Amino acid sequence: MQYVEYFDLLKSGYKSFSFVLPGIWFLLGGIAALVLLLKFKKQVYNKISYPKFLFVFICFWVGFSLLWTSLSFYSTYTEYLSLRDALLNNETQIIEGLVTDYANYPNDDSEGFTVNGIYFWYSPYLETNAFNKSKLVGGPIDEGKYIRIEHINGKILRLWIRQ
Repeated sequence: MQYVEYFDLLKSGYKSFSFVLPGIWFLLGGIAALVLLLKFKKQVYNKISYPKFLFVFICFWVGFSLLWTSLSFYSTYTEYLSLRDALLNNETQIIEGLVTDYANYPNDDSEGFTVNGIYFWYSPYLETNAFNKSKLVGGPIDEGKYIRIEHINGKILRLWIRQ
């Protein structure tokens, strides 16, 4: 029987950029507002009652955006690097077998299943670089399918489905 590769962390690369992107947009917007405020300081200060509050608010906005962007990138990229290194250093486990105990949780589109006694659970709404595509959003896993999984600590790094 042949397997079709459905997911490979090494081929998909860092996929959490969409989690970091809003912070970048807020950061750029805050920097633009700060630049405009400083450039047109005299005109703005004459038209509003609380110019210091506006300046402090924009500085807080920029600081928070920078913190959010930095922490979200750090946490997601270090996760990606650790999963990638586990694959490259052969620190993973490969199992194969029939999917049993498949359960889909519609409240959060997550799903869980067991293969050869090992339970897996994931959700498309949890930010991870590992496999997390549930059936409700087009994922391939279902009860009774024969699959091969390369994983570490329950995180699916490679997924093959037997045809």
